[in-house]
Amino acid sequence: MTSGNRAGLRAWVLVLLAVLLAAILAVPLLAVEIPPVLDYPNHLARGWLLVHLHDDPGLARMYAPHWAIIPNLATDLMLPALIGMLPLHLAGRLVLLAALLAPLGGVALYQRALFGTRSAWPLAAALVAYNCAFLTGLLNFLFGVAVAFAVAAAWIRWRESRPGLTVAAAAGGMVVVFFCHLTALALAGALIAGQEVEHLRPRDWRGAAARVPALIGSIVPVFVLFVFSSTGRAAGAPGWMLWNKLFFTVAPFVNYDLVVDGATGIGFVLLVVVALRKGWLMLPRSTAIAGLILLVLFLISPFRIKGGAFFDLRFAIMLGYLAFAGLRESPALAGRSLAIAGAGLAAVFGVRMAILGFAWSEQAADVASMRAVIGGIAPGSRVLVATVYSDDAPGWWQRGALVRMLDGRIVTDDNLPCLALIERGALVQTLFTDPSQQPIEVLPAYRDSASLTAQWGPPSYTLLAGPRVPEDERRFPYLADWPSHYDTVLVMNAGGMAERERFLPGRLVPMGHNDLAALFRIQRPEAP
Repeated sequence: MTSGNRAGLRAWVLVLLAVLLAAILAVPLLAVEIPPVLDYPNHLARGWLLVHLHDDPGLARMYAPHWAIIPNLATDLMLPALIGMLPLHLAGRLVLLAALLAPLGGVALYQRALFGTRSAWPLAAALVAYNCAFLTGLLNFLFGVAVAFAVAAAWIRWRESRPGLTVAAAAGGMVVVFFCHLTALALAGALIAGQEVEHLRPRDWRGAAARVPALIGSIVPVFVLFVFSSTGRAAGAPGWMLWNKLFFTVAPFVNYDLVVDGATGIGFVLLVVVALRKGWLMLPRSTAIAGLILLVLFLISPFRIKGGAFFDLRFAIMLGYLAFAGLRESPALAGRSLAIAGAGLAAVFGVRMAILGFAWSEQAADVASMRAVIGGIAPGSRVLVATVYSDDAPGWWQRGALVRMLDGRIVTDDNLPCLALIERGALVQTLFTDPSQQPIEVLPAYRDSASLTAQWGPPSYTLLAGPRVPEDERRFPYLADWPSHYDTVLVMNAGGMAERERFLPGRLVPMGHNDLAALFRIQRPEAP
């Protein structure tokens, strides 16, 4: 067989492996009607609302479209378009599948541009496809990551041969990244900066100065957009959570078993270090520079900023993808060593997918439980969502369904009550309606019944009984005189409630409950 034939066969093998991996990754999403992705029901409800708002007079009194310059719009543009053509839950799962696979495509595209040849190493990125960002539903960010890799790949391909056209195309690509998610601009910027440094010669100050205008030109449009965007004008002091930052160091591998995920993350880092020392993997200087930039940003970034959460997590996720996009196997990794490495990675991938599949097998029962409870919600009513956190009932959470928490730290069902908006036409206070982040707003008459910022999630059910400290009042201002602003209370993870049938007697009347949720009607005092 000639070298050309061998190269062609290798290319086909890589394509078939990529298709096989994509199919395996798609199975859980296609097998579950409403996948247990934290923010997904919220995205789905907002997309449904944008399409059907004017078909429901009750909802039209509560919500209105709010289109503006918002760097967080990918799903809000994609979902309504698909919902207009396909069944709701099929449209939603197709968007989820796109958010799952798009970053992997970006990884392969960037790696091919960086090294000039096809490689098997990007296929290993399937290990981190179901990562903390995807499972918490940071879908806009994941689309932004995919586009950022594509922009950087185009920069590598044409920067030296067609500099003017490349800068113009990069500026346009950065605008697309901006409207997907603002944070992904850091990835595009780090990758391009690494490439520019890669081409500098020592003490070539004139060459360095000549490259500065290209970098500036590529970011000017997004800088202008940010200045005039709703997010740029949004308030909100940053907040750090140092213990979460430690947890997020393995965020690319976060799944449902902390021991397996932690061991996978640590083992992967050790594997890369050993492979680099032995010359099995190649690390270009541009990758090292981009990785260093993202690492510094991860270390200094807050958890909360501008009304949003999980800000620092995103830099850890970008570092995870970069480990597959910016490296490649060397000719030294061949024969038995290559076979052992491939078998080991495949085994770990299989274990992770098995754990995820087991956890997701519990989701259908939880969705059925949710529908059984929200069936008692009257259309047009206002629903106050609270929840039972692990601090409220640690023993119950230890025995709880695996699917409801990522690695024992992040609750995944907080947004499932948004089904009440889709299926019952009710106002749900946890719907994301921050005017600086979403194209939906709550109309003035109902703003006392809405949480305008998503960064705190639903309150603990214990706060309904009080007392509440000033910090609680700041985080959950809608709890002030809550019985007058809502019609029903929906408590998630109700199996952990203490005496749930006698919770706040005289103020709440039980309407239905199960292990997942409990619904109460608010009993208003009789007029004198």
